[in-house]
Amino acid sequence: MTLLDPTAAIVAGLLAGPVLLLWYLLKLRRRPVRVSTTMFWRQAFQDLQVNTPLRWLRASWLLLLHVMGLGLLVVAIGRPALRAEGPPARRVYLLLDRSASMSATDGEGGASRLEEARRRAESIARDLRGIGSRTEVGVVAFAVEPVVLAAPTTSLDAIRRAIGAVTPTDQPADLEGALRVLSAQAAEAAAQGGEEGSPEPPLVVLLSDGALPDAGGSAGGLGEIRLVRVGGAAPIDNLGIVSLSARRDAQDPSRVRLFARLVNAGAEPVAAPVTLSLGGEGLETRAIRVPGGGSEAVVFEVYRPAGGLVTLAIDRGDMLVSDNAAGLALAPASRPRVLLVTPDAGAVDASAPEEPVWLLTDVLTELNPRSLARVGRRQYESMGEAPAADLVVFDRVRPERLPAAPTLSFGAGLPIEGLRGESAEDQAGYVLTWERTHPVLRDVAMDGVFIGEAVRWPEAEKVRGALVLARTARGPVIVLTDDGAVRRLAVGFAPWRSNWPLQAGFPVFVANAIDHLTLRGEVSSGRAFTTAEPVVVAVPEGAGRVTLTGPWSASASAPAGARTASVGVVERSGVYRVEGSEDAALPVNLCDAGESALGLGGQVRVGSRVVEASRGDPVPREIWAWFALAALGVLTLEWLVFARRSMV
Repeated sequence: MTLLDPTAAIVAGLLAGPVLLLWYLLKLRRRPVRVSTTMFWRQAFQDLQVNTPLRWLRASWLLLLHVMGLGLLVVAIGRPALRAEGPPARRVYLLLDRSASMSATDGEGGASRLEEARRRAESIARDLRGIGSRTEVGVVAFAVEPVVLAAPTTSLDAIRRAIGAVTPTDQPADLEGALRVLSAQAAEAAAQGGEEGSPEPPLVVLLSDGALPDAGGSAGGLGEIRLVRVGGAAPIDNLGIVSLSARRDAQDPSRVRLFARLVNAGAEPVAAPVTLSLGGEGLETRAIRVPGGGSEAVVFEVYRPAGGLVTLAIDRGDMLVSDNAAGLALAPASRPRVLLVTPDAGAVDASAPEEPVWLLTDVLTELNPRSLARVGRRQYESMGEAPAADLVVFDRVRPERLPAAPTLSFGAGLPIEGLRGESAEDQAGYVLTWERTHPVLRDVAMDGVFIGEAVRWPEAEKVRGALVLARTARGPVIVLTDDGAVRRLAVGFAPWRSNWPLQAGFPVFVANAIDHLTLRGEVSSGRAFTTAEPVVVAVPEGAGRVTLTGPWSASASAPAGARTASVGVVERSGVYRVEGSEDAALPVNLCDAGESALGLGGQVRVGSRVVEASRGDPVPREIWAWFALAALGVLTLEWLVFARRSMV
């Protein structure tokens, strides 16, 4: 314990002490009164023994109690305080960590770490304001970005309101950014107050669980930094999702693989069910066991060529809720540019029956490609080997040379030895066998497909990299080639030379073929944001404003002519609905291994300084009220003693 104002205590003692002693040294002058006897008045008899105005001090309980009471009051005037790490500064900043780990419920009494930090901050603010009106206290909260809730002020009510306004987030912590803002605030305050070069820079009291990344040399202009660590009243128990990604299979773009990693922050192994949902409908639940202090990778598969919202959730309660779920917005397979090559006018025998050439065009149009262009054979040959297309579809055309892009051919061969072929009516017949498990023929039934005329490919199986996908009794009718760079699919008959277009499997086949040939699964297909990055949404042309609704609300205006708009960093994780945007729903995930670990740090590094956690109070804590109450108790006891002696 120390006295914050020892001078006041000394002056009060020098003034009050002699007065008290003088009261006991002086003898009262009594008025003479005639009485019948003094045998029952012993005290009065003793007073009459001496007539001098002064007397020596005698042992008395009243004197002892008066001295004790006066001593307690003198010490209270000196403002006693519990000793801290150093004297308070004139300006103090309370810096509260509100990152995701501060929502862990291992504080005292099951409270969150942030709730405990707010309680400690209010206690510190009371102590600081008790020291004197000269001490100004500011309140700043931080996670990814710092928020100044109260500039340095002497109003305790304003400080309390600012501390109560600190809300939790699902963001990681950026201590360096917070200290940078405090440095700028301190420099501005010093310049306005004429304190440039003052030897007393502001004190920073950091309230956190200590699990903070190192801060660079960003504490210029700040004084001492004291760390008040919170949390740790209960053993750590947390299982969280720290990463989630998706990728379409290169061989089968309709198949999406989800890769997730789970981290166990506790010391004991944990087994928990993990549920995969698509569009709010549960697809699969799997029990995952994660060793204590370790991690476990999980892989799920889902067939979703059209995209959708997929979520992964841990069905288990623990100290941190925000990392128990993560989501991805699966984009549909990218739309390719398609070039359809048809025979030139007059190239088809005029005596032949009219053929529905529009059929293939309609099917391709309904599949919604990015673009669909139709050219004749001569125009195609003039384009060279690299036409502006992701897929070239040949309708009864066998080109002189193959393009660099993948190809889908109907009713004609390819300029590849073994796959040239010629149409022949003796190839007619039903499809007998087909590769049901191949991505091109998934969900396609061909047992009822009858072919009236097809191309003859007797040597198809000898072609390097060729795979026969379907055959009749006469031979192969669908052949796929893959040389490792470009895939080519050849169908040995025109669609209208069969009854296939009358069946639902034909458009499914064309869609599967486009997916497989254009390799649309080779890029990551999941879209999500984290709570540490700005959320950018697509906006339609002419849109004015976009709004996010969900666990946290945000809105932004789209710049004129821009196709995207940023709504900034989102504080809370979850799935957000987007109004005024082309994105219907966007998941925002925590996915931060450092926050999910719920670590408790005993020190924080700021530049070259190492800040150790405070062992006691970070600021002197005044206890003058305790001494004042003790003095009141002593005076009460003195009154009781005096009253009892008066009754004797």
